[in-house]
Amino acid sequence: MGRLRASDVATLCAVLFAGVYGGTRFFEPMIIDKLREMDALRDDIPIPVYDKDGNRVIDLGPTIVPKNVDNTDNNKTNNTDEKNI
Repeated sequence: MGRLRASDVATLCAVLFAGVYGGTRFFEPMIIDKLREMDALRDDIPIPVYDKDGNRVIDLGPTIVPKNVDNTDNNKTNNTDEKNI
């Protein structure tokens, strides 16, 4: 029986982690859509929302813009006046 080296164990852990992470990221939107069609989603836990491409939609809440924000760029100066002097 061969012995396990630290590099073998680290490689195995990395491959397992990547497989599980990638699998859940890939299959989660499909499983949620199927459960939603079957009307089997639980109401007591938050369910993430996905767009049609399978990307998670993140709700950032309402966008609040301060009243004193000016959209014009005041840092730009017109240097033509200095050249004409």
